[in-house]
Amino acid sequence: MSSSWRCISCVVVVAVLGASNVEARDRADRPPAKLDPEGFTLAFHDDFDTLSVTKDGGAGPWFAPVHYTFGAARLVPPGPTGPFSAANGELTIRASTDGKAWTSGTMQTVDSHGRGFSQRYGYFEMRARLPTGPATWPAFWLLTLNNVTESGTTRGEIDAVEAYGDQPRVLHHGLHLTPGKQKRWHFSKQVKVPNADLAEYHTYGVMVTPTWVAFYFDREQTYEFPALPEYGQPLYMLVDLAMTKASLGRAQNPSLMTIDYVRAYALPPALIGDR
Repeated sequence: MSSSWRCISCVVVVAVLGASNVEARDRADRPPAKLDPEGFTLAFHDDFDTLSVTKDGGAGPWFAPVHYTFGAARLVPPGPTGPFSAANGELTIRASTDGKAWTSGTMQTVDSHGRGFSQRYGYFEMRARLPTGPATWPAFWLLTLNNVTESGTTRGEIDAVEAYGDQPRVLHHGLHLTPGKQKRWHFSKQVKVPNADLAEYHTYGVMVTPTWVAFYFDREQTYEFPALPEYGQPLYMLVDLAMTKASLGRAQNPSLMTIDYVRAYALPPALIGDR
């Protein structure tokens, strides 16, 4: 990936974060352009050798659904007719319709009480095959723990990747704040990957440090953004296959998202400092 995709002097950065954060680009703790997690500490991993998705309040490590329904498909719990299945070391999320309504799945690493896996900072990665047909909207993302424990406070969201089936060679990265006492804020970046087939396996990752949020595709950095203070809270992971209303009538039934693994790493001290 070309480092020219990394925009760190955008007007929006200065407006939201102030000049002191923009100057962080010259610090020695900038995320690497090419990532090798060899020196990181593996804190969470699921290789999906078994079906590890449980209902909210279950044994985990994945809970479904906890987040409210979004998109054009109703997000439903696991079960014999549910959207989740595991075989041959792969987890499949299935979006399907009975001719009347669409259903699909979203899963996350904490339940509605905040029990489960979350951590401050780190590198978070998914290896997956994404559906590229009409109306599909798969994503791998992070939320701050206060999304489920303190809804009245300002909550953060980091979208490691969102993809849309009608844009089969484009990745979407996003940063959001949901208001507590301040105005809602969001920033997004589209990255073209013209030589990549997203229906094949690729890795999608995001590194969060006290000073940076850096996005990775096949462990090469696509974009970096100065970190917001809210992202210093514990973060938990979500994976979903949503559907958009646009082109829903032409969507493939079923549409499938296949995940090889999801991992989270704790970062070495050089990338965190004394935070």
